[in-house]
Amino acid sequence: MRMRRPPTLAILPSLRAIRLDDDRVVLSRRFVAGMQAFQRFWDGRVMCIIEPAPPSTLETNLDRTLSGDNYEVDPAELPFELVVLDFQDRRFATELARADVASAAVYYRHNHVSAVGRKVGTAVVYASEYTLRTRLQIARADIKSPVRLAKRVAWELNQERLHRESLRLAQGLHANGVPTFEVYRDLTPNSMLYFDGRLSDDMLIDKRVLEARIHGLLGGRPLRLAWHGRLNRMKGSDQLVLVGKHLRQLGVDFTLEIFGGGVLEDELRETIQREQLQDHVKLMGFWDFKALAEYTQKNHDLWVCCHPQGDPSGAYLETLGNGLPIVGYANEALAGILSRVNAGRVVPIYHAESLAKLIRDVSRKRRQLAEWARTAVSFARNHTFDKSFERRIQHYARVRDQYPKP
Repeated sequence: MRMRRPPTLAILPSLRAIRLDDDRVVLSRRFVAGMQAFQRFWDGRVMCIIEPAPPSTLETNLDRTLSGDNYEVDPAELPFELVVLDFQDRRFATELARADVASAAVYYRHNHVSAVGRKVGTAVVYASEYTLRTRLQIARADIKSPVRLAKRVAWELNQERLHRESLRLAQGLHANGVPTFEVYRDLTPNSMLYFDGRLSDDMLIDKRVLEARIHGLLGGRPLRLAWHGRLNRMKGSDQLVLVGKHLRQLGVDFTLEIFGGGVLEDELRETIQREQLQDHVKLMGFWDFKALAEYTQKNHDLWVCCHPQGDPSGAYLETLGNGLPIVGYANEALAGILSRVNAGRVVPIYHAESLAKLIRDVSRKRRQLAEWARTAVSFARNHTFDKSFERRIQHYARVRDQYPKP
């Protein structure tokens, strides 16, 4: 009796690898850690098919904007098989055929993957993050030229048509966040919702730390607000100081600590000084992820999010896991997650004064804020990185079983 071969899972990231002259490649450590998680949870072989990028892209590629964690590695030293190959190469179909199930992205370079998968007998599960609405919001924030913006909008509209065609040929969908789940869920026979984040089970706020923080909150001390992320307009960090200005005008006793770095750092610092908000609003710089989590769990009561677009930021789930409720602008990602957990409220986008009034009202209802904090942790506990990843792997396995290779 012939033994069944171990099933193969192929990961096709939208990220690219930089291939050097000596056959070594430059990868992001965070990406490699993610691949190792696939290897740990999957009950067979894991391979990665990744497109090459020229060395000139080193400064802007591979998650460098997050932490600059790129490194050179010999592919033979990786704990998974790495195939560096242009997805338009004629050999792509041959490589994809080696997998039982493949994970691709809702991304313009991957629109053909599900069609190729059908031809070679490989089930394809797409992962989605951005709705058309969010992609257009990002385009409007980034592009100032009306002509260039019009071209980008037309391109995005065409891409949405191609994305939907590719999803209809796929066998499954992993939707990161509520917005793309609601938009795309009916296009594939097997769709699942998950919330991306780096918070592991052991990093959730300890109940004693949470209750000690709540005790101080109910004791009437100043409300301690926080936000972390890239300091740019796409993340709405320019709105934070404006919210702080309105809070002072409303007579709220508060502090707001802003963590991160970016192009708006000097502008924010100048605005804080000009508005004489130094006693209330502070720029804290970039902190290590774990150090920031530990600090936040003890020293903050509420996360203020001014994201004007629906990027499904992992910071939402990570913040809830730190025991912090979230108030902010009603972008579709934040509004989506708060539709699933009663741990915050939203106001219309760019309504900084309305957000300040919401924070004032929350400050007056501190028992409600305490309940939001407890609810936030309970929700995050069911959606930690380990639990979400395990559910995704189980979903890949179900798709594999439902669509076995011929």
